[in-house]
Amino acid sequence: MGGQEEHHAAVGLALPDPGDRRIRQQFGGGLREACGQPQARCAVASAGGDHGIRHARSSRISYYHSNVECYDHWHAWLRRHTPPTLITWGSNDPFFPESGARAYLRDLPDAELHLFDTGHFALETHLPEIAPLSADFLDRVWK
Repeated sequence: MGGQEEHHAAVGLALPDPGDRRIRQQFGGGLREACGQPQARCAVASAGGDHGIRHARSSRISYYHSNVECYDHWHAWLRRHTPPTLITWGSNDPFFPESGARAYLRDLPDAELHLFDTGHFALETHLPEIAPLSADFLDRVWK
């Protein structure tokens, strides 16, 4: 057993099995049936990752509840400061549905929202479409 594995065993951290249905759903959920596309395969394959990546994912999940507790504060900050905002979102995201993307528009009515026919990892599956949107947004906002 290597250093990370020993540490994880000592603190009782159960690392997710990359073959686990929940991990496959996280990375592949919401993708169009055409999952033969290379980007989709990469997103699903990356679910295995190395132990450090899996540990980071497990850690994020274990304290996610603290994000929800901060939502009111974050929404108030967005309304008060109205930062320029570009939102790119997978319309089939099984964790953060399209309604979550549209909710930002209540606090940021001038935000740009772009929905893509994909799941949680829109950037991985739609990089050729999202990269130019991002570059254009940055060119216009930070002159």
